Amino acid sequence: MHWTAVSISRNQLREGNDMDTSRKAYHEQVAESLIAQLKQGTAPWQKPWQPGDPLWSFPHNPTTQKRYRGINALYLMSKGYADPRWLTYKQAAAMDAQVRKGEKSTWIQYWKFTDERIKQDDSGKPVLDGNGQPLKEIVRLERPRVFYASVFNAEQIDNLPELVIAPPSWDPIERAEQILQASNAAIEHGEYDRAFYRPHTDRIHLPHRSQFQTPDRYYATALHELGHWTGHASRLNRDLAHPFGSEGYAKEELRAEIASMLLGHELGIGHDPGQHVAYVASWIKALEDDPLEIFRAAADAEKIQDYVLAFARQQELQSQEAIKMDEIRQDIATYTASLTPDLATVAQQNHQQLQKLIEHLPVPQQNALYLVADALKFYRQLSIDNLEFEHVSQNKLGLSIPADWNGRVAIQGNVVESDDNGAHHVIPAKEVRVDPEFWGIYVQCNDQTWVWMADFDVEQQAIDAAEKLALIEAMAERSEYEKAV
Repeated sequence: MHWTAVSISRNQLREGNDMDTSRKAYHEQVAESLIAQLKQGTAPWQKPWQPGDPLWSFPHNPTTQKRYRGINALYLMSKGYADPRWLTYKQAAAMDAQVRKGEKSTWIQYWKFTDERIKQDDSGKPVLDGNGQPLKEIVRLERPRVFYASVFNAEQIDNLPELVIAPPSWDPIERAEQILQASNAAIEHGEYDRAFYRPHTDRIHLPHRSQFQTPDRYYATALHELGHWTGHASRLNRDLAHPFGSEGYAKEELRAEIASMLLGHELGIGHDPGQHVAYVASWIKALEDDPLEIFRAAADAEKIQDYVLAFARQQELQSQEAIKMDEIRQDIATYTASLTPDLATVAQQNHQQLQKLIEHLPVPQQNALYLVADALKFYRQLSIDNLEFEHVSQNKLGLSIPADWNGRVAIQGNVVESDDNGAHHVIPAKEVRVDPEFWGIYVQCNDQTWVWMADFDVEQQAIDAAEKLALIEAMAERSEYEKAV
């Protein structure tokens, strides 16, 4: 997708647009549009929808397969189209589709807060890695940059493929319950005949489950209060110290309600805004006083959803790893049973020896070694899926091991020295006969070249990492005699 910073390109003006750049600021136009809908009761988070509705989907880009977030999602939803797909003029053309003549585009806004730059030392010279390449770092911009894009809804475009919305692959109620359980939030039932979160005790209070008409209504309410729960100082740290009925209380309620809509869509449990109609007047006043408030509320709602959904993803990863570990152990048992008697004995001894070498490690580290070794073994046996192995090694060890690694590992003490031109280079400490400033780990590939993996300030840390690589190589070795060696 092509973005333009503040300025507007000819491609973006090819068709009409709904942004009047000559009169009001973008945030004011967006706020006015949503305020008008709030007064009519038609703002996106004011609309109810039933669980499992296949036609209700969040605005997303069919080219990037990503949904729009924050204020962009709310603004696009407020346009009232039934089709959730939005894309630029160029993206439509790339799909052999055509924006109909006279259709007006909708503007969305993005902010860039960080930038990638080459790392420099105190004298302004680039810092190089072990391969002589400049190191890059992410820096925070002193003045964030704003970008705008002009997009069209699928209903404004001819010749797009038919909309297909796949049903969720999970049970919404089960997933909602998993989130509540994984959060470890303190929830009390039946003490009061209403639902609320009490910040100073950090507890959620709900009516009995039997008092809700359906299970999805219970979980929608519980997750709404869990949204408030995320604002505690030990979590997302929002300002919750406002009495009921105050403007600050209404602002927090706006964040939780938008987050409820996001979570209801993501989980498939529906959305019922009826119990929060009392805050509409306060929301309108807050947005009229400060149009940027809806931008902040939308951003906070996204943070709430991400925080809550992380509990579900954590459980999924743990379940996937447990299944994978069982598969690995079964593969080991099957392989050992198929060997000749003498080789089977060697294999069993090797397995026991490897277990002794890794049993002193924490269980997550043990599992990581097994998973990386299994991915390496799979790649070596079938010579495919090398990117998956590199991804697994980076994810589990923090080291992107090359798939053509031949098993050799080396540790080298290094120093950084400058040449006549002021450029910095990493060289072996023994070449200049000085004590190392840091220690690098290198692995050898099949073509006999050595590839830098990581640097460590402490030699023992480098040794520990190298030992883990050696264990992975042993576990991935197909020949039991080679493994024994």
